[in-house]
Amino acid sequence: MKYCTYCGKEISDNAYICPHCGCKVRGALDNSYSTMSVIGFVLAFFIPLAGLIVSILSYSSAKKENSHKSATLSKAGIIISAIEIALYIIAVVICKVVMVLMFTSGMYY
Repeated sequence: MKYCTYCGKEISDNAYICPHCGCKVRGALDNSYSTMSVIGFVLAFFIPLAGLIVSILSYSSAKKENSHKSATLSKAGIIISAIEIALYIIAVVICKVVMVLMFTSGMYY
């Protein structure tokens, strides 16, 4: 159970509106993006590891605050970061294999 920030009465954890005073509960049905979710999403494109970390932290925070839009943007940041990290690892492995093949075949000078 939690308390309404306006009237102070006890309300359900799942309440979007206080049944006593009718005010919107803080964080309920939030229609804006949190700054952290936007930063994590942008970092996912430029610095994937940092984007992954910030997006995970933002997702956790958005779930606690019941912010659907921020949680969705954070999920996108997590997915994009994970894909970019996987592609980077694949590219490094391919480069290493090509270098080894070139070196062992005598093509590497």
